[in-house]
Amino acid sequence: MNMVKVRKNYIFIFFTLCGILFAQTDVSGSVSGIWDMSGSPYNVVDSICVPTGETLHIMPGVKVVFQGHYKFCVDSAAVLKAIGTETDTITFFPADTGEWSPNWNGIRFYNSSDACSLMYCEIAYDQANGNSQDDSCGGGIFCRYSDITIKNCYVRNNTAKYDGGGIYCYYSTPIIDSNVISGNTTDSQGGGIYIHIPNYDTIRVSDNIIVENGSSSWDNGGGIYISGSGVIENNTLSENYGSAIYWYYGYTRSIINNIISNNHDRGIDAGNYGNVVISNNDIIGNGREGIYCRDIDSCLVVNNTITYNGRDGVYFYVEGGNTMIIEGNNIYGNSSGISIYFYSNGSVIIERNYISNNGGGDISGAILSCRPCFNCYC
Repeated sequence: MNMVKVRKNYIFIFFTLCGILFAQTDVSGSVSGIWDMSGSPYNVVDSICVPTGETLHIMPGVKVVFQGHYKFCVDSAAVLKAIGTETDTITFFPADTGEWSPNWNGIRFYNSSDACSLMYCEIAYDQANGNSQDDSCGGGIFCRYSDITIKNCYVRNNTAKYDGGGIYCYYSTPIIDSNVISGNTTDSQGGGIYIHIPNYDTIRVSDNIIVENGSSSWDNGGGIYISGSGVIENNTLSENYGSAIYWYYGYTRSIINNIISNNHDRGIDAGNYGNVVISNNDIIGNGREGIYCRDIDSCLVVNNTITYNGRDGVYFYVEGGNTMIIEGNNIYGNSSGISIYFYSNGSVIIERNYISNNGGGDISGAILSCRPCFNCYC
């Protein structure tokens, strides 16, 4: 055997493997095309943007590493498809994840195509702390007029100076489904998710795990802040600092089949007109009221388990002909069971509930005065 030839072959294989192991690509400015493992990691050395009408595909397993406080923007009608797999996630991290590091400035969608998708991505350690609204909201993901898909992602440890520590949606109705949203914080509203949409739109937030997020304004949604109509269904919201769900307004609002437990403020806080349905939830061990409703047109609380909350299991503030129905719930072990406060005439129906062992009384408040239009069928 020719030993020189064998040695050359080994040397060729060695350097080929080194090229594969140490491949990396510096990126900045306009980006499009395909990013795959042959160029990973992609080191972001200045802010990057998918330009109007262009498309960028990011393939499974790719690592995108931000070398400074740079943003990743997706422009008008542009498409970003970052679609990993369960075993090969796509990661968006800063090079330095230390507490005092500059981190990066998130993925930011501006009037982007509805075809944009983030699936099986991990988005972490962003700081949205700029001087403009666009740069100070949406720690991990920022959506303005962009109806994208966010599915099976892990959005964690991001911060925003203003709204939306994890995800920020303004006039946007993205699909937010089957994600883990954890450890995100904001100095304003929506530690995990912030949503503001017009009344003619609806949004659905489903099958997510939303835990240990925080809002420095406790009653403004440590887990989710939402203004607009929609459905929050099949989520787990736990250990958030602030109310798990703060639903500021919306014509139609449904909160269905969620586990809402051990949040440090209210479980559900809903107000400011519209119709609310709260059904088939487990609302357990929250720091203040399990359900707190005020100034709304109607509220149906049906078939929930509401237990061991730090204040009332259910609190209603009734005025202006409001209709409140509490039916078929298990309400026990709370500091107080049901409290009703009438500011003006309204109708409250309480029927077919199990209400027991609540510390401050099972039913209390203005209910005891039996005001006109009040009907109680216990």
